[in-house]
Amino acid sequence: MEYPVRKLNELVTFRREVANCHKATIYDYISTENMLSDRGGVVEATNVPAKGKVKIFNKGDILISNIRPYFKKILKAKFDGYCSSDVLVLTPVSLSDEDYLYGVLSADTFFDYVTKTSKGTKMPRGDIDAIRNYSVPWPDHEMRTFIGEVYSTIDKKLDANKLINKNLAEFNFTGEKLREQ
Repeated sequence: MEYPVRKLNELVTFRREVANCHKATIYDYISTENMLSDRGGVVEATNVPAKGKVKIFNKGDILISNIRPYFKKILKAKFDGYCSSDVLVLTPVSLSDEDYLYGVLSADTFFDYVTKTSKGTKMPRGDIDAIRNYSVPWPDHEMRTFIGEVYSTIDKKLDANKLINKNLAEFNFTGEKLREQ
């Protein structure tokens, strides 16, 4: 089914607020280094910048690595925090659309578009103007809510599976914790 489209910049705010880097900790800092490829989420940062500014994000914001977009690094923030300038921070204009927009922006279609319109060869970066003009399918509110709920359910299931896999890696079949080599 064909839906009308809207430009991404009509649906989100590209956040630019910054703070002193000394406010960031390894627990609330996200950079392209600790974002995982293929929509894998994020791991704890190994360090934070020692000088300069960091961008601010809030729980529910959509964070997208703007370096090498073909790695498909994206996440929906689960906490308030700080990030590097190489991470785009998108705040949905309507909170009721955040799950829908996260799902649309997680799709290969979006990353293929960003990769195709990126600038540079060694370390390509997404073209901000092209990203702002990305055409987002825009069904009626009821359909967006339904699709957003489906994306959210899948995301929760993936998070649960990651936790199960992490726990399984820590224990052998007898339930004894594996010895560190």
